[in-house]
Amino acid sequence: MIYAGTVIKVEEALDGSPMYTVATPNGAVYFPCFVSSSSGGFDAKYMMSPVSEGAEVVISSVNRGKVYYIIGGIPDNADQVAVSTSAQTSLNMDADYNGHHHTETVLRNTNSTINMSPVHDLTLKSPNMRLQLDEGVLRISQQGTSENYILNGQPFLDELFEYIAEMEARINALENVILAGESGIAVGIDSALAVATSASNIARIAQLTEEKFSFNTGMTLLKTSPSLTSSTVAKSDCESTQNTSIKIP
Repeated sequence: MIYAGTVIKVEEALDGSPMYTVATPNGAVYFPCFVSSSSGGFDAKYMMSPVSEGAEVVISSVNRGKVYYIIGGIPDNADQVAVSTSAQTSLNMDADYNGHHHTETVLRNTNSTINMSPVHDLTLKSPNMRLQLDEGVLRISQQGTSENYILNGQPFLDELFEYIAEMEARINALENVILAGESGIAVGIDSALAVATSASNIARIAQLTEEKFSFNTGMTLLKTSPSLTSSTVAKSDCESTQNTSIKIP
């Protein structure tokens, strides 16, 4: 026989497995009731839906009514009326999909939902994070918002290091010009100092002396600094950090 009722008590059997008491609307009480699996059935291969007190369930008697098994549940009316039977439209990947169509397989436990759809592919939803996959596009959102845009790793690196290579070439060119003209610039400053010897040129002498000191300091720093890392090497280092998985902090 098959009966429909409400779970009024949850406890443990002697072997530790969950055991339920179910009461029907006409006052009949069925005990003991155990959960059943829609697949598998042995060696840790099973599918088990959560059953708690207050759940509306369907049970079936086994062994002449001495044991009962919960073979299904009766969804809340609010959950049933939320199921749509109208024609589905293509998914907008710039927005969260919150629908439930009668052709979709939906697994839900409180605020966590998995939706497997023939049209909208796969949606995983939890209170804090949501993953939505459709036609090769993965949307990650939080509270309906997806603003932390994901970079396409290799194209982004190509664009970035093309610009860095241009800056590298300009920096190297400037460095070569400065090093090549070092002696001429130093001689020019010394010559200007030799000419500016009168009292009327005291301010000019002070300025040239300061410029010579700054120039010598800068040349020392330039000569002793490590060579500029090649943009090709830097790009290779960055590419080595790429990962085929997405990790959420």
